[in-house]
Amino acid sequence: TEAQDEPTLEQQFAQFQTQVKEIAEDLTEKTKTTFEQLEKSEFAVKTKNWFTEQFEKMKQTLSESFN
Repeated sequence: TEAQDEPTLEQQFAQFQTQVKEIAEDLTEKTKTTFEQLEKSEFAVKTKNWFTEQFEKMKQTLSESFN
């Protein structure tokens, strides 16, 4: 009968749970990939290097001031 062909509430919930898990895993992987790409981007590398240089200059200036 038609009623027998329809999934039970438990089956629907299990299917929904599986779909949510797949979406979450996909989103996690995409987010991870995006952050890895950003971390390795030319802009990120140049920015990190610039901050490192500025910090070293500041340390040098402070060191010279207190000696």
